[in-house]
Amino acid sequence: MRISDQMMYQNLAQNINQAQAAFVKTQQEASSGLAISQPSDNPAGTAVVLNLQAAQSQVQSFQSNAQMAQSQMTTADQTLSQMQNVLNSAMSVANQGLSGSVSSVGMTALSQQAQGLVSQFSSLANTDYAGQYVFSGTQQQAPLSGITPSSEQTSGSFTPQSVEIGAGVTVPTSVDASSVLGGPQYASGTAVSSMPQWAQQYASAHGNTSGSPPQTTTPLNLSVPNILNSLQTDLAAGDTAGVDADLG
Repeated sequence: MRISDQMMYQNLAQNINQAQAAFVKTQQEASSGLAISQPSDNPAGTAVVLNLQAAQSQVQSFQSNAQMAQSQMTTADQTLSQMQNVLNSAMSVANQGLSGSVSSVGMTALSQQAQGLVSQFSSLANTDYAGQYVFSGTQQQAPLSGITPSSEQTSGSFTPQSVEIGAGVTVPTSVDASSVLGGPQYASGTAVSSMPQWAQQYASAHGNTSGSPPQTTTPLNLSVPNILNSLQTDLAAGDTAGVDADLG
């Protein structure tokens, strides 16, 4: 086949255009740092990039969730330690009230201290992290009503909040408050003999029993907040039998 000058020029021009396009693409890659600027550059490579970007986004989400969960659990752990300090102080106040050498004025002062501990405990029970109450489950955005724990927090029907920190891996971000604030609860008519010794003492000291054998006359809620409230009331009334039962 005879090769004309025109064909030679056409091939040369085509080669030059291809080389120029390759040069421009190389310049774009060098300046942007991207080998693929648009899907048509490399359809297969584009699919790989999109998959990698999705995986990276998921990993970043897991990492953020893990950091949040760690911070929230750290807050809960610190709060539990502070609650323990409040309860230790309450035991100290109760023991002072039982010493037998405290005047009525002194008992009033101890009652005021107990009231302060009730307020501290109430505040701690409403501790939140980033607007989420750490001792609430499905109601994480609702605080307690004063010192009284919600039914969710004391009945054992707790549904924790959780976050995903890996594919199919979740961790709770709230604490079951019934394990912290809750306590035995007895319906009216419960036989006192079926209770632990300390609960029997509490029921008898606070006038919640009648009959023979004795039964509770009113529902008895022995959650930590209720006992703290009882301690404050008993100290104010100078009721050492009640204070002794509260200490139990």
